[in-house]
Amino acid sequence: MTTRKSLLVTLDCTPDRRALIEETAGGVLECRYLADHPGGLRQEDLEADAALAMNLPREVSQDALRRARWKLLQFVTAGLDHVPFETISPEVAIASN
Repeated sequence: MTTRKSLLVTLDCTPDRRALIEETAGGVLECRYLADHPGGLRQEDLEADAALAMNLPREVSQDALRRARWKLLQFVTAGLDHVPFETISPEVAIASN
């Protein structure tokens, strides 16, 4: 049995943007949205295979970044001067637009 990979979306999304993310994921990824959990990040979010973010320091605490086990962190912004790279595991592949 194959376990479906997961994507944590940390940015707020309109319904249209969610539909686009879900369509792009094509059923291969289980998409989880941080906005759906008012209590904040859950352990399973920190263990997602990948994360999609816009302004990570506002969306996720530095403590959570230290504990995250994502394999890929994709930013939807080009400028990353605000990102605290020292708190992200060096094993995480980072991509930006």
